[in-house]
Amino acid sequence: MQRPLRSYRVGTAVVVFLTNRARFVANNTAAARPDPRIQVGSGYFVVGTFVALNDAMNPLTTPAVDVRRTSTHFDAIGGEPAVTRIVDAFYRHMDTRSDARGIRAMHAPDLAPVKTVLVRYLCEWLGGPKRYSDERGHPRLRMRHAAFPIGAAERDAWLSCMRAALDETGTAPALRDELMHAFFRIADWMRNTGT
Repeated sequence: MQRPLRSYRVGTAVVVFLTNRARFVANNTAAARPDPRIQVGSGYFVVGTFVALNDAMNPLTTPAVDVRRTSTHFDAIGGEPAVTRIVDAFYRHMDTRSDARGIRAMHAPDLAPVKTVLVRYLCEWLGGPKRYSDERGHPRLRMRHAAFPIGAAERDAWLSCMRAALDETGTAPALRDELMHAFFRIADWMRNTGT
């Protein structure tokens, strides 16, 4: 088995990022079993297990570090104040862009309540406080938007407003591109018409 590139101790679990070769996880009795890890970027995240570093089950050979303070997209974007600025800019673009008239018409004249909901949703989605789920439960985005006809034009208008908001608020280009890729997947999944 390949040696780890990095390993981290989190509580009683050890998290190891391995090369793309053989991946096995051993439990406390050192019985090997297939890897149940969740892929995170180019590495893998192991939950509640100890990782076999080599065939002889040597102990952890690289320093363990506390990863509880890792940065999230929420941190990278600037926390809730930045998310609030993005949401304000998003709805400002929706109010002023001709290509967004259709999606603006789906909203009530007073945007304050929907802004609050979007701020809470985005904060949680980006890795921040879980207030959205605490207050509203599972997002159920398709169900919550089922009453509105959403096709390619509505998807593209929403994405254009979000892209403009991220640009206006100075989101780092690499982060913006990563978020826009994720937003596209969500917005495309929300379509409920053939257009």
